[in-house]
Amino acid sequence: MIEVTEKTTFVKLTPLYIILGLLFLLLSLTQRGIGWGDYTATVLYFSVPSVVVGVLFQLYPVLQGIPSKLQALTYLHLLLFLSSFCLYILELSFGVPYFLSSLIYMVYILFNTRRYSGQVQLFFLVGSVFYLLASYFILVGETNQFLVKHTLAVGFLLTVSFGGIYLLLPMLQLERLYFSNNIWLHLSFHTFFTIDFLISWKRFSFQHIYISGLLILATLLFHLFILYKTLSRRESPLKGLDPSIRAFLLSLIMLTTALVVGVLSAGSQDFSILKLHSDVLLYGFFPILTLGASYHIIPFMLWWKGFAPKLGKEKVPTLKELFPEKFLEISLLLISFSLFGMVGSLFLKGIVQIFFSITYALGIMLFLLPSLRLSYKFLKA
Repeated sequence: MIEVTEKTTFVKLTPLYIILGLLFLLLSLTQRGIGWGDYTATVLYFSVPSVVVGVLFQLYPVLQGIPSKLQALTYLHLLLFLSSFCLYILELSFGVPYFLSSLIYMVYILFNTRRYSGQVQLFFLVGSVFYLLASYFILVGETNQFLVKHTLAVGFLLTVSFGGIYLLLPMLQLERLYFSNNIWLHLSFHTFFTIDFLISWKRFSFQHIYISGLLILATLLFHLFILYKTLSRRESPLKGLDPSIRAFLLSLIMLTTALVVGVLSAGSQDFSILKLHSDVLLYGFFPILTLGASYHIIPFMLWWKGFAPKLGKEKVPTLKELFPEKFLEISLLLISFSLFGMVGSLFLKGIVQIFFSITYALGIMLFLLPSLRLSYKFLKA
């Protein structure tokens, strides 16, 4: 459970990292539409780390109930990260600044590891190790792009996402997490199966990829079972599901779909559906999860820093007044509608693809508008 106290320090760059991650996502959508560059690499190399690293810069110390140390490293990381992005866009070698940025991030995480604060912390640590490993692959010029991308997608993104959902779902929904003392089992199986999965990609054995992919899917089903048992307790005083929880569940439906398609593709060696696998993962699961988490993270940072000291002295806005729920709901509706159109028209060109890409971008931008406004106020507070 997160406990925000007077000693809590806020990382100014966290909202900026989230916004940058969504902008990188929009760039990749443009690449996808015009056929320029590797759009999946843009999402996995830059959009995913921007969001996850930015959130963990803030969340990881708060999880332990300690003020964040060495915040100057967040600025250094951002400088190196953006430098690597500029080199990437120019199609130049970007491995050195990219690896250094992930190394700086890891130093920050280690320096802010002051005490054990529960099993969720281990998900964040293990995921961070996979991020460092992926950046090392990029540094040494690993030619097997499937290995690099799956290290980021399964090792980094999925591991941290599982931990984040275990942390935020019971807190936002006010429910006790089922199996809370033993989620280390999920982490253990997921980590072991992920390592085996990456070995299968290194060997490029599709039978091995198929089997290890099934095992990864099994760990996801175990995660879904824990969440189902948690929500079925119905001990929460809330009426219905919190908006972020609805977004989390929608993202997990997307993730399940993406993994099933990926496993079927490897098992049958039918690569005509491979783009369906990547698009649902990168444009469904990842952004919907990001919006669900950011809907609470960005306004809460502003509220605690700018309005909490005034509590009891004057009227202060609620989180929903700072960030109206309708922005999240309409964004999720547009993204989901557009994604179904995008994957349904994978083999079509022209106006159909353009239409769904535009509506998808509108969904992201609709969420960005209040995020930019709140982030600006947070930086000024």
